[in-house]
Amino acid sequence: MGTDPPTVSASVAIVANKSWEADPLVAVLASPKARAPALQWRPSSGTAGLRGFVEDGTNVAEVWCVQELMDPGANASSSQEKVRVLAPMLSRPNIKTVVALGTASTVDVESFNGCVVLGTNVFVHDAKPPGSPSAWRDPRFEQVVNSTLPAKVFAATTAPDFRLQVQARLLTPKLNPAKARVLFASPRYVALSDVNIVDYDDYYWADPETVLAFRSVEGHLPIGSLETTHGVIRLCSGTSQFMFASGITDRVGYFNFEVAPADYAQNFVAAHNAGIAIAQMLPSLF
Repeated sequence: MGTDPPTVSASVAIVANKSWEADPLVAVLASPKARAPALQWRPSSGTAGLRGFVEDGTNVAEVWCVQELMDPGANASSSQEKVRVLAPMLSRPNIKTVVALGTASTVDVESFNGCVVLGTNVFVHDAKPPGSPSAWRDPRFEQVVNSTLPAKVFAATTAPDFRLQVQARLLTPKLNPAKARVLFASPRYVALSDVNIVDYDDYYWADPETVLAFRSVEGHLPIGSLETTHGVIRLCSGTSQFMFASGITDRVGYFNFEVAPADYAQNFVAAHNAGIAIAQMLPSLF
């Protein structure tokens, strides 16, 4: 194991959920052709969960993988275990902005597979089925939790040059790709997260249930994506400056058709594309 602990000079924490989401993210950040020109990549020397650092000479962002922080004996989907390891790491006073990155579904009939959604709000639904070993509870469940990320940060995403730099680097997923790979970015977007699910088969009913739970309390804000961990990361953050980057893999209810037959390729492309958006946006976040 290495000896490079989380640095007190870091002001941004970028957090990927699974190792197979962190791998494409690191590939993007380590590539001079993928990241913004002012950035440099410095890999970790082996500290568990800490993949490395992105720097611009003044500012530093840490890159973390949740799965690699967790107890190997715990269920890799346990929301409760994710909270145990994330809360102390993300509540450090030097971390001013937290970025959640992962693969996700959309609730649309049309495919947006391969697109990227950037937003700032989360909605966490406790979909805990009987017998689930994950029993995380939080008083902020079942409500929209917003962010104080400055509006000027998202203003950068509307610039034609920014979108050109992102969209020119997006890859095409293998299964049911969108007509065009594009970036959707708005501070109004909400990331929905269904938590305390540890059996993938339960997402068949938990995902639609989460959408209905959201719509029962919020009728105006648009749904950006649906997955499991953006909301966990947000509720563990010690800061209220938060954003998410969702790489879209499938439509809700179509996991077995649009991910499972080619899960490595579909997930790699989606996580890569989300990484591209963050790699280009980091100068604004700094």
